[in-house]
Order: sequence, then structure tokens, then C-alpha cells
Amino acid sequence: MIERLYVDWVALYGAALSTLLALGAFYLWWFRDLHLTVHGFHQSQNWMGSGDAFAFAISNSGRRPTVVSKVRIRFFKDNRRSSSVVSETTFDQSTLWNPATKDVPIEGKPNNKRREPNVLFPGAEIHGLNRPISEYRPDKDWILITAYARGSSRNFSNWIEPMTLSEGGA
Repeated sequence: MIERLYVDWVALYGAALSTLLALGAFYLWWFRDLHLTVHGFHQSQNWMGSGDAFAFAISNSGRRPTVVSKVRIRFFKDNRRSSSVVSETTFDQSTLWNPATKDVPIEGKPNNKRREPNVLFPGAEIHGLNRPISEYRPDKDWILITAYARGSSRNFSNWIEPMTLSEGGA
């Protein structure tokens, strides 16, 4: 009887431990396996050389390589929660700048390039520029930058808030 009770406790301990480990692995797979970090910068903070455009950076902060299939930029007037979209720009396979592909020089053929998938490995990032709409006011308007990963229904966003005059803006 004591031997049977001992075996049951060991089996129960093994089942509980394996369930906890499975839940932990599922949590890591669901929440951290694919993660993009999006940053946006006002014209005055732009490091890419164009003074009238705002910059954005999308980095892979997850654990596996991924491809950014689309970047959507939306402009909102006044308050980001209460206003509707004023203008929207989308970068994907139908635009001049496609975040999903990159030009790679062909060896031995100067001035020739081929398109390849722009795979973002963990820690890597891509950068982009966009000119704001003509009605854009940096001290009042909000910009939402959203990145979409290929093969996933998740999207990752960041707001560019209106800047104050003390930040060196307009």
C-alpha cells in the first residue's frame, strides 16, 4: 500500500511539472517568438539626413528571423483617441520602397541588383523615411506607425506624439 501511494505521488509530481513546462513553452512561443519594436522620430530628431521627413525604425526584438511585409502610417488630428484618420500611407509590394525586399548587388555585374527577401534577424532593424501630409502640425498632430510581420496576424505599432516647442520642433 505504501509503495503504491509513493508511485502515485511521483506520477502526480511528473504530470504537474510537465504541465507547467508546457504552459511556459506555450507562453514563450505565443508572446515572444515573434516581436517587432517600432520607433518613430519627428523631423527635428531625424538622423537619416532629410530635414522635412520623419523617420521610423522597425527592429526584430523576438527570437526568430522574420520579414516585415507591410508598414502603414496614419495621421490623426488633435487627439489620437477621439479623431479619425486624416491621411494614410502604406508601404508594401506595390510601392517604391518595399520593407519585405532589399536590393543585393550581383557579383561580377556592376550596376546590376537582384531583389531578395529582407529577413530581419533578431536584433536587426530597418529604417524608413516619410514626408508628412501638407496639413501636418508637429505640435498638434499624432502619427501612428504600424508594422505587419509576414506569416502572422499580429501587428506592432508606435505613436509619434506631438512635440512641444522645448523639444526643438516647429
